[in-house]
Amino acid sequence: MQQLGEVLQRLSDSLAQISYIDFSLMIRLVVDAFGSGGRGARAAVADLQHLMVDEYQDVSPAQEELIRRLHALFGNFVCCRR
Repeated sequence: MQQLGEVLQRLSDSLAQISYIDFSLMIRLVVDAFGSGGRGARAAVADLQHLMVDEYQDVSPAQEELIRRLHALFGNFVCCRR
C-alpha cells in the first residue's frame, strides 16, 4: 500500500510540474480549498444565488462534496440525497 501511495504522489508531482488539470482535479481542488477554510474559495462563490444540479444521480463523489459544502455555506439551497 505504501508503494501505491508513493506512485500516486510521484504522478501528482509530475502532473503539477506540467500544470496539468482536468475537470475532476479542478473540482477536487475547490473542495480542498473549502475544506481548508480558504477565503478565496468562499469569495469566489459569495454572490452565488442559485445552484441547479441536473442528473444528480450521476454526480461524482467530489461533485457531491462540492454541492454539500456549498449547501452548508448558503443553507438555502435545496439539496437532495441519493
